[in-house]
Amino acid sequence: MKMKKTIIVSFLILIAFCFSACGSANTGDAGGVKTASGSGQTATTASGTSEETVAARPEADDASRINMDVRPGSHLANRLADFTFTTYDGESFSLYETLQKKDMVLINIWATWCGPCRMEFPYMEEAYEDYKDRIEIFALSCEPDDTDEVLKDFAEELGLTFPMGRDSAGLSSTFRVNAIPTSIVIDRFGTCQ
Repeated sequence: MKMKKTIIVSFLILIAFCFSACGSANTGDAGGVKTASGSGQTATTASGTSEETVAARPEADDASRINMDVRPGSHLANRLADFTFTTYDGESFSLYETLQKKDMVLINIWATWCGPCRMEFPYMEEAYEDYKDRIEIFALSCEPDDTDEVLKDFAEELGLTFPMGRDSAGLSSTFRVNAIPTSIVIDRFGTCQ
């Protein structure tokens, strides 16, 4: 019971941090990583003072301006390219369309055979139920053998209601995930936190 409370509190702190971490994204070329332009730039006024412009939420067509040339350790604070995935029941979700409605997206890379993944999902579901008006969870399996039918059975067994599908966008490769579960937090500006 104490472990459950600790995990829930930790997850809620992560969510609270993400809601408050509305900082600006880097622009231009940051260590070889291409990022979206026009988000959170600092401008100098005629009087010589600096003003930070506010980044707008990403539009679905912003993906054409974003290059996912992500290198290990350099993807934080850079905008993630838009992607779409299909859930096991055939519903499509786009990152940028979701961010038009929600404050953040938690992308969880996992597999059905992963014990720690199975252990974290009930807590993730509990937090999702409490905050689903503000956050979305994309649970993306990186296991090729996790078919839509396998994912459906898994979600029904654990009573999971957040969107679940396969990692068809290749995010596990993009972020060079070498251990699961791995969670990636995307703020309302499309920035990896």
